[in-house]
Amino acid sequence: MAHNVSGTPQALSGVSSYFRLPSELRLQILESVIERPSDGVPIARPGFCVPKEVRNIFLVSRQMYAEAAPIYYRDVRVDLRGYGFWSPPQKCANQFFETALTAREYVRNAMVCINLVDCCNCETVAKLSLGLHQSRRRLQRLDVRIGPDYPYPPYGCYVHPPKQPAQQLNVGLASGSTATGPICLTKDPFQNFLRFLQRPEFGTVSVWVHRFHLEFLCQFHASHSCGRECRGEWRGPGDWVKIDHEAMTETLMGLSSDEPTSRLEQAGQPGLTDLLMAGIEMGPNPLRTPSPSVLLSL
Repeated sequence: MAHNVSGTPQALSGVSSYFRLPSELRLQILESVIERPSDGVPIARPGFCVPKEVRNIFLVSRQMYAEAAPIYYRDVRVDLRGYGFWSPPQKCANQFFETALTAREYVRNAMVCINLVDCCNCETVAKLSLGLHQSRRRLQRLDVRIGPDYPYPPYGCYVHPPKQPAQQLNVGLASGSTATGPICLTKDPFQNFLRFLQRPEFGTVSVWVHRFHLEFLCQFHASHSCGRECRGEWRGPGDWVKIDHEAMTETLMGLSSDEPTSRLEQAGQPGLTDLLMAGIEMGPNPLRTPSPSVLLSL
């Protein structure tokens, strides 16, 4: 992208006067005029482009871009929960980290939103770390948000209710009881995600779960102050509950099953679209009666 000064002599004179200001004052001015989303620049959103107002600032000159871009790209958001047919969020995020090499270096805080029901994008988060690793000396914080299933609830609903995994197993909890967890906990994408959390190689990492979540995650967040069991429906303040990701990594790392089994969603037999979206390999009879779940002792 070219960054050339263009315009009338008066405009050029104004730019020269601006750069004669102290650098601290110039940064304060840019902080006040550059508008950024409160939850980060959505670099993974299909069709995302820099707003015209910000782009005009970038195009003033190379020096202006060098001072303004670190402010605009300081906080980014990678939302992988949506399903884009032509431009999936995973592709958009990878394009940013592969092609926007200069802008990538300015990222300091990254928020990654994933859906854990069928581990559709756990592997993407691990791969995304490759792009983040390129600037790991500059990255200061990675914030991982698990759920809800979709970035926006259905029309007329406050929040999309959590769905059950299409392929699931019973996971033993620390209390001695069991809870349903997605079978992908035993698969490489999720295990690679855990290894990534275990050795981030940069800044600090925090993991949050939406207040409506899969029950097996309850053992990794704090108990409610009133002593009420969560059971996947957090009733405390706020929509997000912080997860002890170190405990989650230690508990689920290396989890495996010699006899993984399938179970249909509790709502009944899923249709063809549901099976394809869940990533299930359809055999001769995809709607056959499932075998009993396997109890995994953690």
